[in-house]
Amino acid sequence: MDKKQCCYYDNVDIKISLGNIIINILLISYEAPRPTWGYKNHFHSGYELHFIPSGNGILKVFNNQYKIEPGTFYLTGPNVYHEQIADDKNPMSEFCINFEIKLSKSYYKKNEPEIPNEINTIFETLKNTSFWFGIDEFSSISLFENIFFEFENNLIGYYTYIKSLLTQIIINAVRCFSSNKKSSYHIPQKILNDARRRVVDDFFRNFDKNISAKELAEMIGVTQRQLSRIMQSYYSMTFKEKLNLTRLEEAKNLLISTNMPIKDIADKTGFNSLSYFVRVFNRYYNISPKEFRIKSKAEKEKT
Repeated sequence: MDKKQCCYYDNVDIKISLGNIIINILLISYEAPRPTWGYKNHFHSGYELHFIPSGNGILKVFNNQYKIEPGTFYLTGPNVYHEQIADDKNPMSEFCINFEIKLSKSYYKKNEPEIPNEINTIFETLKNTSFWFGIDEFSSISLFENIFFEFENNLIGYYTYIKSLLTQIIINAVRCFSSNKKSSYHIPQKILNDARRRVVDDFFRNFDKNISAKELAEMIGVTQRQLSRIMQSYYSMTFKEKLNLTRLEEAKNLLISTNMPIKDIADKTGFNSLSYFVRVFNRYYNISPKEFRIKSKAEKEKT
């Protein structure tokens, strides 16, 4: 962005959902450094987060005066009168977000019992903080720079990315308000189906060993019939098809990258015999392992 020019985004519809908190962004702005620029005593119906990347100035709140310096960050909440004036010789610049917060009537999934605790903590911290003045401890100023870059360049996904950056800035602010207090909740644990998926994925890394569907079924606590349904759900193939495909992909890699005899490759990738390996390889790829190796090396030499 051109840091010599002021910039305001007040006509973009950006609403951020954090659980049942709705954060409605009213304004995202950048004030360029100009001698004695500022705003006379005023207040807003929502919240304002002010980040100062450079320069100096004065903030007046509740009949108190605060010295603004590079790296300063402050919050002015609803109905909080404040006045800010840039220094004459070294005027400050400012990034600012103006937003309002609401609670929706959305509900939480039963398997995510900790989410309300986190959301309530964020909401209560914001509601209970009408004014805060301190230092940008989490490099939020760099997040603002990324926001304006996204607005200016409109790269794929920029709307979602801007919402993500704004979320980070607001959570960083909440951490400042709470003096980096540790949370009293934990990340929800994986549900059974998600945990099973990881176990099943890892299981097939042992393609070079004598592994069976019965062994996998016992590992994840299901019957072999249930395992068949799980395999179709995860991979759209049977246990045997997934095992063969995993072994064949490793065999292809060895055929291309080594001079290992084909019989040894068959053994290393878990096939019981050379003839079975050749038959399965032909069925999947319509070419023998030997022909595949010759063709792959010829193509590699061309490049």
